[in-house]
Amino acid sequence: MNTISYEWTELWLSDRYLASLRDSIEHYRIISLDIFDTLLFRAAGAPADIFEKTGEKAGTLGVLSKPLHPKEFRYIREQAERAARSRGGRQLYMEVTLADIYEQIPAALMDREALMKLELATEAEFGYLNPAVVSLMRYGKSRGCCIVLVSDMYLNSAQMLDLLTAVGLQLSWIDCLLISCEHGCSKVDGGLFDKLLALYPDVPPSSIVHIGDNISADIRGAESRRIDTLYYGVVPESFESLFHWEEVRYGAVLPEIKSLRKWAAQTLPDSPLDEASLEYYRIGTTILGPFLHALCEWAVELCVQENYPAIHPLMREAHVLAPMLERVISRRGLELMVYPVNISRQAAFLPSMDSFGETELERLMGLNWVKVTDLFVILDLESEIGHFRPYADMSVRDIRLLFDEAGVAIADRLKSYLLQEEFVRKIESRIKLQRELLIDHLRQHCGGFESPIVTLDIGFNGTIQSSLQAIVMKAGYDVPMVHLMAVGTERASDYLLRGLDLRCYFGSAGSEADLAGKIARSPAFLEELMMGSFGSTLKYERSGSGEVRPVLADLAHEQQEFAYKEACQQGIRRFQEAAAFFDKAKPGLLPDPSRDRRQWCLPLHRAIDMPTPREAQLLGSLTHQDNFCGTQIAPICDRIDDRWFAQGGARFLDMCNYGSSVFSANWPQGLLTLHDPDFLYRYYVQFRDRFGRQALLYDMIVRLKRDGVDVFNIYGAGELSEALLQLSAVHGLPAVRLSDADSLKQAVGQDVHVYVTATLNDFELFSTDIEKAYRHQAPGRHPVIYSFLE
Repeated sequence: MNTISYEWTELWLSDRYLASLRDSIEHYRIISLDIFDTLLFRAAGAPADIFEKTGEKAGTLGVLSKPLHPKEFRYIREQAERAARSRGGRQLYMEVTLADIYEQIPAALMDREALMKLELATEAEFGYLNPAVVSLMRYGKSRGCCIVLVSDMYLNSAQMLDLLTAVGLQLSWIDCLLISCEHGCSKVDGGLFDKLLALYPDVPPSSIVHIGDNISADIRGAESRRIDTLYYGVVPESFESLFHWEEVRYGAVLPEIKSLRKWAAQTLPDSPLDEASLEYYRIGTTILGPFLHALCEWAVELCVQENYPAIHPLMREAHVLAPMLERVISRRGLELMVYPVNISRQAAFLPSMDSFGETELERLMGLNWVKVTDLFVILDLESEIGHFRPYADMSVRDIRLLFDEAGVAIADRLKSYLLQEEFVRKIESRIKLQRELLIDHLRQHCGGFESPIVTLDIGFNGTIQSSLQAIVMKAGYDVPMVHLMAVGTERASDYLLRGLDLRCYFGSAGSEADLAGKIARSPAFLEELMMGSFGSTLKYERSGSGEVRPVLADLAHEQQEFAYKEACQQGIRRFQEAAAFFDKAKPGLLPDPSRDRRQWCLPLHRAIDMPTPREAQLLGSLTHQDNFCGTQIAPICDRIDDRWFAQGGARFLDMCNYGSSVFSANWPQGLLTLHDPDFLYRYYVQFRDRFGRQALLYDMIVRLKRDGVDVFNIYGAGELSEALLQLSAVHGLPAVRLSDADSLKQAVGQDVHVYVTATLNDFELFSTDIEKAYRHQAPGRHPVIYSFLE
């Protein structure tokens, strides 16, 4: 995979949006680019975050006349811009300068000039260039294209050029810069595109392509002047976007790299994929990638700090973790070695025993899914199944309910049979053999036992780690072992009392246990998407050359699933590559995996705890195979009877909290979302504000969609109308905001006659206003009016 850099000329061909220009780019003489969210990204969750960061710096530097919390400054700055844009009754799209905005803030609050400079410096600190767009600029310049930057912005040309210089853009690439605040017109009204055409009178509009992220300004504005357009939809969010669901669930999540995650999700993989595989690729770039990136960075840093020479990722997850660790080590120029170790709960089960007797057999038979035939296989007694063969395919749980003619439970007869002295000797011989083989396997992969052994695993209970330590000790070796796990449950903490050096990235009985519990409860899709095309380790055998090799389980997955997993793993690699690029481009802004653990874990936690309907379909359809003491395989979201949902979604989740023994519930939230796609979204959206307004707004959008409304008017001037306008945009439902009687009169003569009254008090008054306007201006028409009262 290529390394992302500003010098990679063809990177634009790996950008899903820009790659659509592949066959037409030679036709254009001018490439026109929007700046913010197209050429220039911000290392922030939202543009207004820059104001908050400016306020934080202002408080530290003492340029505020009165103490203001950063959030207070953010609010003041936002309101100042609103006031500047609406002076003299002007609409909000009218153009203003940064100076115009700061003039609206009382001089008694701050040093305006100093704050403007500080805001510009903050924009530069948190801004970074989109490497794909930069590569398109490089390509365009190489073939003689003019590069024009066109922006609806309050920064003037000098301020904008200073900003672009600060983030590393070569100004020699720019042939023209058009800023709305300097020309008194915008992209929205088409005026800036008129300026562009006037500057290049010999270039027809059809030889210009404008690229930007705003439908109204960049697309409709340019198309109104017959200029070709390309919508660059990396940053904008929709209702279906996982980033919108993250915002609803937690607020800001990894805000510094939100735009980077969005961009990584829109890159193209190294080889063409079908649409379903592309969706798994994006799951890798946005969900699993951040989580596993942080885990590997933390593990490598710990090894460096404590001077360990090697790290050993365990089990099948090493298929993904080993190369990720190697890329971290290579990027940092370290000499740390990575040696995967094939081990599993199954492979460590017998070797960890001291001997075999009734206690050990009860432990094995206590695994309810174990079949009778599995018992004989695990204990290496396949040929001795004898008269228990009729029960071979029954589980131990089932045969506890069966009795022979004498009234003896079949399970008790089986125990007595397996505990015969002859069989116990044979089982203990197998225990000893498998322990010797496992120890030799460790020697092969750990370079002997001369240095501490550091393992890395996803988790969750520390069972394998405890068994591994016990096996080494029983073999007579006193070697220090450090066990690193991504996620630990409270049970993992119990091993600390037994002297196990077990460290969890998060969870155990310590930090972020609330997140760890949900991930440990439903890890199936995380585990499956990290797997290769080989099964888990069942036991060990020695080859003719003396090498100890793992005996691997057969896999029962459909071939298409392997393609999905490989696509996801390509996405994981792409995120790791993008994170390395960001860390180099903006040193110090990438959240620290050791200090900001919660943030790095939230994308995965959200996907488990509040999946989008599409995620539930994709991830729930994967097959989960577990080979611990028998093979258990089923879809992650196996079908269950609707009666389990009869008491509501919340009750269903409560019933599933303690496991999946009643029915197949590997992933309760996925099952619930497949049954009721809106439940979890609405459950969490009601907590997004203290008045529950977001739930009301969402319900209104659902009503409009259900009734087939595709465009509507919002009548009202307050915060509720603005919030509904913003949410309608997220849902792709165009709306026009009518703030007063004059705008209402104008709307009556237009083509849209559906209204939502944006009030929670004056329902009848607002409806009466609309009806009166129609009686006077269009007596033959009848508006459709929606109210929050209904």
